[in-house]
Amino acid sequence: MGNKSHKCQHVTVLVANNAEPHLMLNPDYNKNNRRPRYIVFIPDLLREISELTGIKYVINPSRGNSFGYKQSDGTWDGMIGELIRQVN
Repeated sequence: MGNKSHKCQHVTVLVANNAEPHLMLNPDYNKNNRRPRYIVFIPDLLREISELTGIKYVINPSRGNSFGYKQSDGTWDGMIGELIRQVN
């Protein structure tokens, strides 16, 4: 671990908006300050992984605001549906 000699990779982390208490919007965040947009466990873990590996990441909240439910036609909504459809 800690070996940064490999190529830097970019990773998008898709999360459901209701991931509290593991991911929360920072109440002190705004675009003009340097405070992180998200706080608590998930951002802290990603920051540590990034420092150890050199991987760059983006936290992308799910548009559906849910983990996902299987629909009657067999498709999925929420975060699961976005993953299946490879939504950016």
